[in-house]
Amino acid sequence: MKTTLNKRCNLLLSLLAVLMMTFSTSSPAQGDTQQNWTSIEGTTYRSTLGNFSVPEVRDNGSSKQIELKYRVIHGKVPDRFVFFFNGGPGISNLTGRYSDQLLHDFSVVELGYRGIDSSTSLACPHYDKILKTSPLINDTQRERVAQAFAQCTEDYRQQGLDPRGYGLDEMVDDVDDFRKKLGAKQIHLFALSYGTRIALQYMTRYPAQTGPSVLIGANPKGHFHWAKAELSPLYVAYEKHLNGQIPAHAGGLEGLMAEVLENAPAKSWGIKLDRDRIRVVTHALLFHTKTAPLVLDAYLKAFENNDYKGLAVLSFAHDLVLPRIFEWGDFAFKALGEDYNRTTDYLAESQPKQGEIGSPISELFFAAPLGEVLSALNMPPMEPIHITTETLILSGELDFSTPPQIATEELDERFDAVQQLIVPKLGHVEDFISQPGPTFELTTQWMKEATQADVRFQAPEIKVHKTFGIGSVIPLSWLFLTLVTGGIVWFI
Repeated sequence: MKTTLNKRCNLLLSLLAVLMMTFSTSSPAQGDTQQNWTSIEGTTYRSTLGNFSVPEVRDNGSSKQIELKYRVIHGKVPDRFVFFFNGGPGISNLTGRYSDQLLHDFSVVELGYRGIDSSTSLACPHYDKILKTSPLINDTQRERVAQAFAQCTEDYRQQGLDPRGYGLDEMVDDVDDFRKKLGAKQIHLFALSYGTRIALQYMTRYPAQTGPSVLIGANPKGHFHWAKAELSPLYVAYEKHLNGQIPAHAGGLEGLMAEVLENAPAKSWGIKLDRDRIRVVTHALLFHTKTAPLVLDAYLKAFENNDYKGLAVLSFAHDLVLPRIFEWGDFAFKALGEDYNRTTDYLAESQPKQGEIGSPISELFFAAPLGEVLSALNMPPMEPIHITTETLILSGELDFSTPPQIATEELDERFDAVQQLIVPKLGHVEDFISQPGPTFELTTQWMKEATQADVRFQAPEIKVHKTFGIGSVIPLSWLFLTLVTGGIVWFI
């Protein structure tokens, strides 16, 4: 028992350490640049922090200026730059983690995102209320999402913001203006998840200014929406790595999980089992292979032993984690504003049928009646992607956030300059960044030579710990803290 408790303590401490690294960043004060120091794998590098002034809307001659925070980590080659683009939206771009190997050959630039790292903010409280309302997903809630989008947009205007200034085109031009400020003829791009959207658009508009680049968890246009048809194959992919740890079920792993939710009692451990909240947290924790076993353990204990304590934790954790995980105003404006298509039946593509988990986040947000609200914004359309830059895409076989087949079909098979590497038994971005050796060896060699280094990623053992899962009889506070910590880290 003592050994098991020590393992739990070590896991919790590891999760907390990753959380601290994920969110640690230096924030420059308004005004002059500041010199600072950044330690990477034991080596200290000089870094410059400051604010970069840009027009809010470039095609408006009377537009006000806004300030973007930035950080430049000066590597051993000071005039060769890698621009970093973090995931999100709704998350800062000043939180990158790198390796000494990358800084040996490049300097790294983090330019803040508009609306999140700028003197203006797309923060909006209306979405937080929706995420805490019950029932979570139904027609009334979708109407509230549309109303919240309209209200937030009006709030932005009342604060003096021009919503047209927070689309992808302006953010791409921010990058090129900062490139000019640095005096760099060409830059390399290192992008994660949502950040790959910015990188792809930059490559399209500024091909001559872009050197060989690396994208992890590529997210081309249209895929802030998760179609359930894109997620179902990932349950099948998980099954083959579980090596008989799940009982045979006619509907496979997804069918088993759906049956558990359908037959779940109203409460467990005195906590309401809210099926939609459980589905949302399930999807989030399946992003990465370190948290997926916790989710699978909860469902298996319910299926085999009628033990629903693990699902109770998932249900409770939703309201504790989700409203705080993103700046939802920024998330909704950029995700819905860029990807919403009035001709797509989002409800049909996301709502589960019998034997399915579905796509709960899309079912709430994208299935909302947003057509008229978004049309009124008059946002400029994005230029269709065209890639001539030598680009390496790293995808996880089990990535529930950016399923690898999307990058295969829409990028790798369309453009000769693109090479995709699908790594077995890995999920989303954190599964790569937590293995900095092979990730940054690949990244560095690709940016220098446009060739793939011969590396090996450590394939995690995907094991459902039946004596070490979130349904185990341990204090509830430990369960909540572990889940919240892991959920925040790996949902990103």
